[in-house]
Parts: sequence; structure tokens; C-alpha cells
Amino acid sequence: MVLIVELPLIARVIIERVPKQVKPIRQGFFQYATPIDYDPLPLFGQRLIELRKERGWSPEHLALESGLARSYLGEVERGKRNIALVNICILAHTLGVAPAALLSFGEPVRKPAGKKPRSDR
Repeated sequence: MVLIVELPLIARVIIERVPKQVKPIRQGFFQYATPIDYDPLPLFGQRLIELRKERGWSPEHLALESGLARSYLGEVERGKRNIALVNICILAHTLGVAPAALLSFGEPVRKPAGKKPRSDR
């Protein structure tokens, strides 16, 4: 398996011999491989939205309080940006929660692999 990572105007990196259990999960600007079979970025974004709305804050208010750019936070909430650990800590402090609270989105419910629903004829 060959994994191509596209970097903006810098280079194209080809990684060979990626283990079979590792699957690429993001298509687009960056494509990366991970052993998990779900994308945590949208889950993190939904959790951030939940915590922000619990406080009755708009995205603009969260950006103002945290010092992070509104456009960056919007992309994080939509699951388009891979947020840095330091920014998770900044958001947790701003929201008055532990960093773990932002990561407590759990794993999504997965459909059983290879099983198709029976059709009633």
C-alpha cells in the first residue's frame, strides 16, 4: 500500500509498506493513516459545540475569550482542522473544564462489518 501525503507547495511524500491494519481516513488536503476506523475530528468539533452552547456562548465569544481565531475555531468545530494539544488546553481553561472533557466524545457506533440486513420478501 502506498500513502501519498500532499503538502502545500512543498513536496509530495510517498510512504511505502504501511501496515495492513492502518487505513487512510481523510481525503483532501492531508491524507493520513490511522489504526482507528472513525474520524475523531468531527466528534471533537461536536463536543466543543456542546460545551460552548451549554454556556450560551457564540463562536465569536469563544474566540474572543480564548484568544484563538474565529475562523480557526469554526474549522475545528466543523471537523476540518486537527487541533493542537496546546489549543485544547486553552479551550478547556476558557470553558472552565478539564482538557479530558473536550475529549470525552467516546467512539461512534459502528456497523458490523460484512453483515447485511436481511430483506423480508
